[in-house]
Amino acid sequence: MDEGPQYVLHYNLDAPDFSLYTRKLTEISGMSWYGNNSIIVTQQLIGLIYVLDLEKGKIIAQHKIPSKGINQGLTAYGDQSFVIKSNGIIYGKKYMDSDDPKTIKRYTYLHPQSKVGGMTFDYQNFRLLIATNTRMKDGLDDKKNKVIYELHAERRRDSAQVAYIIDTRQLADPNSSKKATNMAFGSFNVPKNKQKGTDFSPSSIAIHPYSRDIYVMSAKTNELVVLDDESGEIVHVEKLNPEIFISSKGMTFDPNGNLYIATLHHNGFVPKILTFRYRGPKEASHDSDTGSVNDL
Repeated sequence: MDEGPQYVLHYNLDAPDFSLYTRKLTEISGMSWYGNNSIIVTQQLIGLIYVLDLEKGKIIAQHKIPSKGINQGLTAYGDQSFVIKSNGIIYGKKYMDSDDPKTIKRYTYLHPQSKVGGMTFDYQNFRLLIATNTRMKDGLDDKKNKVIYELHAERRRDSAQVAYIIDTRQLADPNSSKKATNMAFGSFNVPKNKQKGTDFSPSSIAIHPYSRDIYVMSAKTNELVVLDDESGEIVHVEKLNPEIFISSKGMTFDPNGNLYIATLHHNGFVPKILTFRYRGPKEASHDSDTGSVNDL
């Protein structure tokens, strides 16, 4: 990571501003803002997309998707929602607000061992971003690199392509000055005791509506990594409190920059959706399409 002005996260992740108990949603694995003070969520092993009213704290609608496979991520744009399975297949609902929503299916053509860890929609570039826990190279698992793939939102014959790479050796060595590069596989000198990288494993991904920074969270290591959306550089790493973030596998932003993170039912902890109020500037640093977010 580059030395320079200290990155400011603009959230107090040690103190949620609001907690919503979700006793009926014990294993949220994907979450996305849906507009009108509501979010959509999915659970790991249940073939449903739930619409959750945050003000009422109630499920106000649910939509069926194929139950086979583990749901690993969820996103939405317009009147469509998409759930990605662990095998890389995407199932979605079109015309969700109508009386007759349509189920759609899409292939990403990811390697079966890519280990999907989350998905989000990038309005500015009209693409899906898919976080994975490995990079398959020559049939082998390159465990040091965690890859974020991009997939055009509507060209259904397209296959997922590499967009960003998180080299976990940078997380093992916070003094490394190597930049994570966008669309490139660089090489750099890393001390031998750091060459294996860390156990950072993406479990969710979201794009900040103002800064356009890409937030990637790891439930396994309780870390939040922030990438610059243009360069792919790691600009910030945040250690998360394991007493607050219990196996967190769902993350999304609302149009005002507020951050929502879901925790799982685990070892007696009650599942919650945590809200962290955004306390930063509200001018986009790039030409972010926050208007489209509001139109959901």
